[in-house]
Amino acid sequence: MAGKGIVEHSGIVDHIEGRNIFVKILAQSACISCKLNGVCGTDTQEKIIEISNVNTNVEPGEKVSVVMTEKLGMKALFYGYLLPFLVVLTVLIIVLGVTNREGLSGLIAVLSLAPYYAILSLFKVRLKQSFQFNLHKSMQ
Repeated sequence: MAGKGIVEHSGIVDHIEGRNIFVKILAQSACISCKLNGVCGTDTQEKIIEISNVNTNVEPGEKVSVVMTEKLGMKALFYGYLLPFLVVLTVLIIVLGVTNREGLSGLIAVLSLAPYYAILSLFKVRLKQSFQFNLHKSMQ
């Protein structure tokens, strides 16, 4: 059971490459218990999480728990959603102020995401190191 400040997902070991373990988890939407689940377009998705430098002895197909701190979750939300939104909004306001053309400003603002994600991909290795997951064997 996850404590305060901890995010935990159950998963199944998909495959192992050296000391890296790939775990398949089900990412569930917040409205998973809704009676209309599936009708509105929300659904669960399988995701594979790579966990590096693991000393735990597990086998493919084994049930495990993937654990991370909420702080890292907030950091991921910042880089994935908040910062790109701020980039688009800032570029939109600046270009609109300079050109006074809404269509062009909107297009340039949306296109500003390409360099943002290109720069983010340059720091992929560093970001991957900062987002460390822990792995625990399930007792079931």
